Amino acid sequence: MGAEGVLWGQVSSPTLTRYHGDASGNTVYSPTSQAAATSYFSARSPWGSMGRVSMRPDGSVASRCPVNQTSLQVANNWGDNCYSDTNDDANRQQKMVYVHQFCFYIDYVAAHNIVYWVGQIGDTFTLQAADGTFTGATYTFTSSDIHPAFSVDGVAKSGIYIGAYTAYNSSNVLQSVAGVTPTSTNAPLTIANARTYAYALNSVSSIKNWGLTTIQTYLAVAMLCFVEYATFYVRSALGTGVLSGSLANTGGTVSYGNASYGSPTTTVQMTYRGIEDFWGNMGYFIEGMNFKANATPFIAPQSVVNTYACDTFTGVYADTTHTQPATGWVSAVYPDWEFISSSTAGSPSSSLSTYLCSNQQYATVNRVPFLGWSLSGGLSGLFSYVAQYSSVSTANLGYRIQYLPS
Repeated sequence: MGAEGVLWGQVSSPTLTRYHGDASGNTVYSPTSQAAATSYFSARSPWGSMGRVSMRPDGSVASRCPVNQTSLQVANNWGDNCYSDTNDDANRQQKMVYVHQFCFYIDYVAAHNIVYWVGQIGDTFTLQAADGTFTGATYTFTSSDIHPAFSVDGVAKSGIYIGAYTAYNSSNVLQSVAGVTPTSTNAPLTIANARTYAYALNSVSSIKNWGLTTIQTYLAVAMLCFVEYATFYVRSALGTGVLSGSLANTGGTVSYGNASYGSPTTTVQMTYRGIEDFWGNMGYFIEGMNFKANATPFIAPQSVVNTYACDTFTGVYADTTHTQPATGWVSAVYPDWEFISSSTAGSPSSSLSTYLCSNQQYATVNRVPFLGWSLSGGLSGLFSYVAQYSSVSTANLGYRIQYLPS
């Protein structure tokens, strides 16, 4: 099959041109509406394979959400089990969203275009030539193109799981359940404690399948989102999320099940294919990335045997070698999966709807990132790295858990 791509002309408009690729060339895909585009992507992996599940602590799936199933979920018997957001919470089942493995490729021609391609192993598309036209070679996805979110200790996995809801601390166990107020970074739930409480779900302490959401997982979902909506200004379709008042309880989007939902005109909780408050309501800590003072970001590969740590720049934490500019609105990023700013020339007056629609902060002291931002207002862009001290304590920041197969 062909891969799905979006082209950004490296201009101020965040709108992207949709392409469907195959061995005979790339063709513009122009759906009649976003609903038509959503239906189109729902029939393709990885988008159509995403959905809410209820997971036991051992990583087995107890039940799957039958609400708003895609054609792929129906074909894979996603409705066979009875799913409830309150079922077996006492047995520490977690409400998660399955994300199917995918490959990606960033076709970058300086001064011309960036094309982000997503697909499965064996999918094809045509590369750009030096002048930015699609007259290059045919590219076929291989296992070397698998997104790093699906690499665990160097081994490729068929899928991973991200919390359907922002995390709630229940008796020193960090959980993803509906109907509770998400727990913030206010003491005593420091990042170190949250990491320990997420690990508490694991039955074997030395194998950390359960943990906090990593930078790889977050950015994999973000890529699926902007490719599906063909814009970096995804809030134009799914709204800003909750950005004022008090924290909304988890589970406000239960009735939407596996579907995406949000309102561009009212402040309500949003959900992207089952992931509630992917942005808005509260920012959440992202594991595996550390900002070194006056230097480049460092990233650790995903692992279930290594222990993550804040303010660490040795061992498994490797220098991205990407030099960040001053804090500001992102107008360009380095052409790889981390989406680290290479230019912050975006205008504050139009910051929410131009370029990558995100703000990134340059760290003058050691910091850690929070994404999915936040109840305090306008930084809810997909790539708004908000750098905070690892000792941060505030009601507007929290956590989200994930599960990585061994």
